[in-house]
Amino acid sequence: MTPTNIVVCKSKSELVKKAAHLLAGAIRETLKQKETCRFSLAGGTTPEPAYRMLANADAVGELSFDKIEILFGDERCVPATHPDSNFAMAKEAFGDAFDHFKAVHRVKGELEKGEAARLYEAHLQTPIDVQLLGMGPDAHIASLFPGSVAFAHSSALAMAVQCPKPPPWRISITPKVVQDAIQTFILATGAEKAQALSDVFSKPINPSARPAQLVLDATWLVDEAAASLLNLK
Repeated sequence: MTPTNIVVCKSKSELVKKAAHLLAGAIRETLKQKETCRFSLAGGTTPEPAYRMLANADAVGELSFDKIEILFGDERCVPATHPDSNFAMAKEAFGDAFDHFKAVHRVKGELEKGEAARLYEAHLQTPIDVQLLGMGPDAHIASLFPGSVAFAHSSALAMAVQCPKPPPWRISITPKVVQDAIQTFILATGAEKAQALSDVFSKPINPSARPAQLVLDATWLVDEAAASLLNLK
C-alpha cells in the first residue's frame, strides 16, 4: 500500500511547524462554516510545541480563541495540577491564550474514574471538528492501547481504561468518538514508531490490535525516522 495522506518531515521541528499551520488552517476553515470549532488535543511531548505556536499570532496568524472549544483525547487519572496531567501541559503551553478559549472541557481526572468518564461524556455528544492525535510505538492513539476494552463498547463515548504504562488508569475517548471526528491529524516521530507505522498501513485492518488503523484516512505528519519503513514510492 502506498499512503497518499502522509506528510514526511525532515525533522521534529519541521513537523511541529507544519502541524501548527495545518491545525490553524483547519480551525479557520471550520469557523467559516460554524460559530464554534471543537478542537481536541493530544497529550504527550510531541504536540506541546505546536500548541505554543498556535498561541503565537506571529507564528500562525491570529486565531479566534473565543470561538474555539477545547477537548482532550485522553487524560491521566490525576489532579489538574499534576505533572502528568494533559490539561496542565496544555494550559502551560498555550499560556495566556488558554484563558480566552470559548470553553475548555477538562476531564476531571481527580474524581473516581467511572464518574470522571461519565461526566466527560456530556461534552462528547456532538462530533469533534478538529482532532489531534499522537501514535505510540505500539500503535496506540489517545489511551486506546492494543486490546483495550473500549473496542468492545461500541456506544460509549468516554471510558476509564487501564494502560500498560504509568499512570495505569486513564480516561479516554472511544473508537466511536475518534472515528466520528470531522477532521483528524495524527503525529508520529522517532525510529521507535517506524515498525508500528509500517504495520498500520501494511497489515490487515484490525484496530483492536493496531488502534491507529481507526484513522487511516487522517492527515499523518511523521518525521523521516518514523517513516523509514514505509513504502512511499
